[in-house]
Amino acid sequence: MKQEEWSQMYLDKDKPYDMWDDSEKIGSYSGDPVDEETAGMDNEIYKRSGYYETPEYLEPIYVSGTNKRMTEGAHFPIVTLILIVANVIAGVLCLRAGTDHVLAGGINYEYITKNHEFGRFISYMFLHANFEHIANNMVCLWLFGHDVEKKLGSLRMTVIYFGSGVGAGIASTFLSHMINPSRVRFCVGASGAVFGIICAYLFVDKLKDGAAKRSDMLTSIVFMVIFALLSMRGNVDIYGHIFGAVIGGVLAFCLNVKKWENYREDSFKKLVGIILCVWFSIMGIGEANIGKEARKLPDDRIDFIKEQSIFVENDDITFGEGLGYYCTKPEWEAFTSTENEDIVQFEGMTYYKGKEQKLMMQFILDMDEKEFKICYFAFDGEAQNGATVNDYFTVLCNRYRSGH
Repeated sequence: MKQEEWSQMYLDKDKPYDMWDDSEKIGSYSGDPVDEETAGMDNEIYKRSGYYETPEYLEPIYVSGTNKRMTEGAHFPIVTLILIVANVIAGVLCLRAGTDHVLAGGINYEYITKNHEFGRFISYMFLHANFEHIANNMVCLWLFGHDVEKKLGSLRMTVIYFGSGVGAGIASTFLSHMINPSRVRFCVGASGAVFGIICAYLFVDKLKDGAAKRSDMLTSIVFMVIFALLSMRGNVDIYGHIFGAVIGGVLAFCLNVKKWENYREDSFKKLVGIILCVWFSIMGIGEANIGKEARKLPDDRIDFIKEQSIFVENDDITFGEGLGYYCTKPEWEAFTSTENEDIVQFEGMTYYKGKEQKLMMQFILDMDEKEFKICYFAFDGEAQNGATVNDYFTVLCNRYRSGH
């Protein structure tokens, strides 16, 4: 066929050239039409051409409805490799620290809502319970992540991974609390993000060269939800798996709708994706507080004692104000005694009768009746009587007033 005939054929019909698989060497033919619109014309074209060879002088035409070559050049899965390395580093740090990193960096409803430790939504993805846990997640991340990154690019890979992980953490935290508010629950692991990547892989695999379809997204999500339910066992975070898969499928669809059809990842976009991935990884490992103790949670019982006046007749100085001013290294703790009584304990270094001493005092309280009393007061481990307690707080209040 002459060049003019080939060119005119596509100008007249305005059909995608991707009927031929131009990812292979010139002269190969895929055998499958791109979509239903081209199905009716392919036999006629082949009969007219007389052969299946693609002319070398014809340049590919990119039109609406195709994602082919949108990430040309993004072949090395650098983001996937960075994520695996970051998770392995975090795992090694956990083993070396030998402490309970789950409490320090795992997602937990109380730590997030009371301590406002929102960094846990990132840090939990880099912490794992044991070697088997991290090995399973990293194998899956490599098997599916490198293919997603090659097809969608490093920037979109980063968005899908962290979007799925953070979204899965949020959904898991609040949904589990709604279902069982009395359960103290911590969650760690990259499973939510990995499920999002697997769902994105299924969607992209179904998408191939056609336009993004909601049906493909829903099919991928349903498949992953079923898989999550079938794999549910023991301490598996089923909410994180399901919502990670749902968010991953939605993000993969949103990043492939019409406005993104001609998206191509150049060096700048790839660099942005790499920088974001490295930044989130460093922040996540840092926020995990590996090797450190978890910060204490605020407690209503402690707050109640802190707000009470030291002397009833002088309601201008509370225990929180006075002890916080006059003592160094103050520490508050609340617990339930063996007699099932609510106890609030205070410890700190204080100055009394010419020397620095360690003060410990305990309050027993009834939250229902809003009542309390001091049940223990000691300097350097030696219990004191009521007269000493009264004298100490008199000194404390006088010093507080003179200092203010």
